[in-house]
Amino acid sequence: MNKNLPSNESSQEPKEKPIKDGLRSKVYRFDQLHYYSHKLDAPRHLNGKYGIKSPHFFMLFVLEGRISIQTNDEDNRWISQGEFFCTYHDAGKYRLAIEPGPQHVVTLIYNPTFIHKETAKNELRFPSILPVIEALLNHNKGVSSLPVLKFPARMARQLEELVALDPNKKASNVVAQSLVLDIVQQYHHGVCAAQQHPSLTLAELVKVYIDQNLSNPQLQLQLLSEHFHASARTLQRKFQRAYGYTLKSYITKQRMDKAAQLLRDGVALADVLHAVGYVDQHSFSVQFKKYHSYAPSFV
Repeated sequence: MNKNLPSNESSQEPKEKPIKDGLRSKVYRFDQLHYYSHKLDAPRHLNGKYGIKSPHFFMLFVLEGRISIQTNDEDNRWISQGEFFCTYHDAGKYRLAIEPGPQHVVTLIYNPTFIHKETAKNELRFPSILPVIEALLNHNKGVSSLPVLKFPARMARQLEELVALDPNKKASNVVAQSLVLDIVQQYHHGVCAAQQHPSLTLAELVKVYIDQNLSNPQLQLQLLSEHFHASARTLQRKFQRAYGYTLKSYITKQRMDKAAQLLRDGVALADVLHAVGYVDQHSFSVQFKKYHSYAPSFV
């Protein structure tokens, strides 16, 4: 690649600033797990970023409002009131979007770095988290996430009790640890049940289908609608709600990212075109330069 050109990674660096104005936070810090309660009255649609200093696992619960977080370079998840999900983040910076209105988000954050050390596993204070982390942990750079789920009434009551605690009182720590442990155990049981009866949402099925069929020149909204027996409008809405991309932009992104990787690996241009579903070299070159800001010949 031409060294004078900016790398794709640097060109995708978030330009947004951390969202701090009006943010009210409550923090608990245990030995191996932190708990945060964030409240914000968003005056408008806000875009920001958040930084991760070390890899960690976390569960995010939306008690009020609707937010989107970037789970990796390719994936944005929208989480609405009454929903939660679980993810694993590498160190780095990630995007955040918040819809207008009152927002209340609770996060349970766990640093799993030490689980690579066999001797440390016996010291784990929250043993029910370990299978979840091991299921999520991606040893390559990036992140793995589970689907967005509805949290049950019992968990909702526990979260409300958790955020009502006074973090300055020592007695609150005992109560908080008990609540957190029970919440995580509920999640662990849910994960085990899901593994026995796996299921994917429509948006997840569409994403898998796209990723496996990038070489098909006919891969577009009409084909997806016919394949999944759903209206184009329904597919578009569910997919964008889950991942933050339109179907067209996601297909283009996956194709251009795969093309760049194949070219870096020394694959012939004709084979790259076939692999990403292009039959015309000119059209491919125009789209590639538009997406990456440099021509395929510079790779």
